[in-house]
Amino acid sequence: MAISTALVLAVATGAVVVLRGGLLPSAESCRSNAVRLSVAASPDIAPALRTVADHARKAGIRSDGRCLDVKVSSRPAKAIVAAGEAGAG
Repeated sequence: MAISTALVLAVATGAVVVLRGGLLPSAESCRSNAVRLSVAASPDIAPALRTVADHARKAGIRSDGRCLDVKVSSRPAKAIVAAGEAGAG
């Protein structure tokens, strides 16, 4: 479980660096053809990820010219690990 927690924290940190650092180009309009991502995070970091996702949406941050639409759901770490293990095989 420690590995999955470390992985989630690394992804969250990377997202914060990319989105807050302005490493992705932004644009004025961000209504169509969005990149939709569903992210499951442990309850302790889900609020921080939601803040970053909201910032990306409001700022019109894009990836490959497409807007980001990130939905963050809070799930127990055990459930995230189980889902990862099921998909790894």
